[in-house]
Amino acid sequence: MKLTRAMILAALASMLMPVRSEAGVDPVELAAAESQATNSLITFQGFITAQNFELLGFTSDVEILSAATAKPLLIYTVPLSRLINYQPTNDFSPLLYPDPQLNPAPVRRVIVPVVAGTAVRSSFSLRLVTPAPNARWTNANWGYPNLIRALVATAQSIPPSQLLQGKDPFIVEIPVFDVWLIGYWNNDTPSKLILVSPAEMRFGAALIQLHQVVTPEAMYQIRLAAERYHGLAN
Repeated sequence: MKLTRAMILAALASMLMPVRSEAGVDPVELAAAESQATNSLITFQGFITAQNFELLGFTSDVEILSAATAKPLLIYTVPLSRLINYQPTNDFSPLLYPDPQLNPAPVRRVIVPVVAGTAVRSSFSLRLVTPAPNARWTNANWGYPNLIRALVATAQSIPPSQLLQGKDPFIVEIPVFDVWLIGYWNNDTPSKLILVSPAEMRFGAALIQLHQVVTPEAMYQIRLAAERYHGLAN
């Protein structure tokens, strides 16, 4: 799977807030992801050189040696087939794959933040190749520090009082446009999925500002743009 610019995306936004097993992934699979993350960090350390440390988000080629990983962040996808059927009267939840309402949710991809102290430096993503009870994850992608920092700031822009207890922010990917958002469940309306943008973007008549909540009207404009897309369905 090719690393996309936003993929390292969106997800790291919630890394400064502890990710609990209640976030939706199977506890056995989450534990396996954390174990793999330890091994992946060692591999990542071997990638860092005096020539590429800045590109990968570090302040020096030795900073990676003291870096650590945070809890894995879940990735959900908005398939093109679901996006092009979206109506402004619909909730966002049915757009996501896998079903985010399931607990545990059958999530197959996560992103693991890499930090130095409290500072976000980089990340890597993992893909589930064997589900529980013999869960096993494999490395998928690495890097993209600028986007990661933007996403962390996006997650931090969400007032804690708005987060449903026991449910952390997560990543929402719209592959057709390489767009990534931060999703969370609203405390006032537990069944309502809120999406927040980590960057300014425009779709048709809709201008979505940095840290702005995506409105149903804006999602509909994304849908209209998707209908004009001539790539392959996902």
